[in-house]
Amino acid sequence: IVVIDPGHGGKDPGAIGFSKSFEKDINFEASKILHKKLNDLDGIKAYLTRSSDIFINLHDRYKMANQLNADIFIS
Repeated sequence: IVVIDPGHGGKDPGAIGFSKSFEKDINFEASKILHKKLNDLDGIKAYLTRSSDIFINLHDRYKMANQLNADIFIS
């Protein structure tokens, strides 16, 4: 079980790039790609801590990983 935490989200944009891109958006897109690729592999079940542009506090992010009995938490 892999829990992927894109980080940031909602009110927290993270870093803002030169082209005005938000870290939260880039992380989220990369996380969705990783999520899909991992779920295509036998024996691996991957979850995202967020499925949209919402802010989730740090406590709830690691709480989710613990509730899922994650083997790996990627943030």
